[in-house]
Amino acid sequence: MNRNNLYYFVLFMSAVCLMCVVLVYNKSPQNTVIESEVVLPQSSLTEDNIEEIEETETDSNEYNFLFQGKEYKGINLFWGEKDDEYLELPYIDENAYEILKKAYDDINFHGEFLRGNLDVYDTYKEKFGEMLHNEIPFLNKKTGEEIYCKDLEELEGFTEYDLKVGDFEYYFFDMDEDDAPELVIRVRHLYWLIFRYDPEMEKCVLWYTGGGGWFTCFGSRKVALFWDARDGFFWQLSKDGEVECEVNYRLDYYSVEESLLLFSLPVYADKQKEIILTDELKNQGVFIYSENKWFFRVTEQQCEELSREYIKASEEADININKVEYTYEELFESRKME
Repeated sequence: MNRNNLYYFVLFMSAVCLMCVVLVYNKSPQNTVIESEVVLPQSSLTEDNIEEIEETETDSNEYNFLFQGKEYKGINLFWGEKDDEYLELPYIDENAYEILKKAYDDINFHGEFLRGNLDVYDTYKEKFGEMLHNEIPFLNKKTGEEIYCKDLEELEGFTEYDLKVGDFEYYFFDMDEDDAPELVIRVRHLYWLIFRYDPEMEKCVLWYTGGGGWFTCFGSRKVALFWDARDGFFWQLSKDGEVECEVNYRLDYYSVEESLLLFSLPVYADKQKEIILTDELKNQGVFIYSENKWFFRVTEQQCEELSREYIKASEEADININKVEYTYEELFESRKME
């Protein structure tokens, strides 16, 4: 093959390869894009299976949203590119807002940082110190197994020296409202580990774990995640460290003039405490599968009203938690630095 023929052959094969790539991309299972707008496929739902969908495991559900009796799938529309042509979430009416506001008024976001029975402090500090230094195991109630701190994923790789030089923040107060102190540890602004001591079992127990740089504690049996004043999450815990109630809101700003402010209905472990959703109320909201919650769009004024106590509780907690913060030396001063 001469040089000219070789040149044209290479050029021809390159063109063929490019066409193949384009064809494969166009046939891939993505949302159809027309003039930069996302077209979301829809499928109708009957009233009979709406409740069934709400109870479906969200991780395996291929749909993102349930809105006015239809399912929408594709990109995360509300926190991604806006597309009013295919989904315009309305503001809730006054009746729906009163229902939502009462649901939020019924939640006590404000926690306490009580010290509990001071007579047991020395005993509890000794037990927690032994646990931290891998002298005794603790019970992981989620797995039912006893393990040592060095084998806990959140503490993997940390040495005893790390415990003492500021990588850990320690809080000591009555977290589970049993009138005795729990050891609350914040690990390098990444994880929160809450341990309690059970005097009947004579064991330390991992009571609760939380993660994320914006995760925080509002006080006894209340934890939250408050991100950049835009997203708020709140969990009310039982005395056993299980979630009794959860609620969250999300704020997304498209421009100076327009924003999307979404508040969820509270979700309770005791389903009898949840609001019964009428068809009229459902048609004003959106069910987000990844959250497993119903969300409703509110105005800026309504947003301020609904989030007011949550923000107050967050500000109070930022101050009050410092009153129960301890250094390693203050808690475990009897242990010498190695």
